[in-house]
Amino acid sequence: MKRSRGKGSRGCLIAVLILGIILLIFVLSTVGLLRITLYQASATVTPQPATSIVTDLTIVPLPPFPWPPPEPSTIASLTLGSVGQASGAGATFRDVDARISNALATAGYDEKSYYGVPQGFAIVTRLEQMNSEGYPEFSDRWVSSIAPLRITEFSLTKYLQALFGVAQGHYRVFVFIVTSDIVVQSGTPVSQGQAGTWFIGGANKLPIEMEAWPYTENHTCTVYIYEFVQSGVGENANQNIPSTITGRQHLERAGLWDILEK
Repeated sequence: MKRSRGKGSRGCLIAVLILGIILLIFVLSTVGLLRITLYQASATVTPQPATSIVTDLTIVPLPPFPWPPPEPSTIASLTLGSVGQASGAGATFRDVDARISNALATAGYDEKSYYGVPQGFAIVTRLEQMNSEGYPEFSDRWVSSIAPLRITEFSLTKYLQALFGVAQGHYRVFVFIVTSDIVVQSGTPVSQGQAGTWFIGGANKLPIEMEAWPYTENHTCTVYIYEFVQSGVGENANQNIPSTITGRQHLERAGLWDILEK
């Protein structure tokens, strides 16, 4: 009887050990599966949509403006007033475009074209007639005798060719250049006829994808003024370098400065 009891006790002990091992294996398996499930869940979390901020500022979806720009008659640097003060604090190309466009419209410049420049854009006004002191010649300001120019590139040569048949006088084009790049003039004066195509060859507005580009403290807004002198019908017009008045005076007398800098 004692031997039966001993054998029975050992049998129970072995059974308990086997049951314990099975339970341990079950627990470990459960924990392992739980870890795998959690890992897979964390690895398959639905990604959040990316923000709409444009980071590649090298892509400019506009017709290109000649770069470096042709030598102007004179230049003016703008702070753009309250827009410039907000640079780096939420100001965008949309704000800059609105400030320039509002000033142009208020001063009677209803037609303009957009071009791409490195890290920015340019706005070009229509060729206008002015007097020798830089005030608009309202009797024939928009040179109605010049037929519309149809080209695909900004070209000062075409401007000067168009001026061949107009009356004696002074003419100009404003080019607003907004960029974070350093702007260096090409040093080459505008050849005859190039300027006439700038207004016609550009886009009619700033692309939506560029409107959100940030206008930072590294950006500048510089106005290049191209002035031409025509001595008489049938004569070759020439670019006036340097202008007899400053860039700021051109903008003031055109009625633009105060609105741009407010």
